Amino acid sequence: MTSQSAVRWAGVAAVIAATLIPFGALGRLLPDPLLALAVTVGNVGLVFLIFAFMGIGRVLADEIGAPGVIVVIAATVGAVLLVADGVIRAYVYPAVAEESVAKLQGTLALRLVSTLGPLALLLAILLLLFINRPAQALPGRPAWIMLTGVLLTLLSGTVAVTTIAGLLAVSASLILAAGLAWIGVRLLS
Repeated sequence: MTSQSAVRWAGVAAVIAATLIPFGALGRLLPDPLLALAVTVGNVGLVFLIFAFMGIGRVLADEIGAPGVIVVIAATVGAVLLVADGVIRAYVYPAVAEESVAKLQGTLALRLVSTLGPLALLLAILLLLFINRPAQALPGRPAWIMLTGVLLTLLSGTVAVTTIAGLLAVSASLILAAGLAWIGVRLLS
């Protein structure tokens, strides 16, 4: 597969990811049977996000060199941790007793998984912004939009009211998806 073809496929992956990722955030507002379905669809979107960032990294590597690989690694770590967090919320918490959920949520490991995923994605987008700036290999505005979405995602994790946190997470994922779709369309062209 040629480099140009791989970048176009990454553009397709970015558009698919932008379509599916908001479903994962919507899962926070849904009851158990729909929660699992929404999170699973969102997790599939996160897998496509990894492929999208591979194409973004390829474009950056062509223009700048090795720093593009760092963006891919950070985004992959972030997406994998977000998938793990989604699996825990959708499949583990509903299967255990309520007092066990409280114990699980208090563990350091699960707090790290739920916090480090968005932080790694934040790092990837910040690196994308700073690495891309001199070469302008990709448009800068979509990355700023994605940055806003990730920052709002981090903010939603600090809100105590479940409904407000869920609405903020859905809004954040829609903003992230808009920037991702924009980059995906750019990769296609």
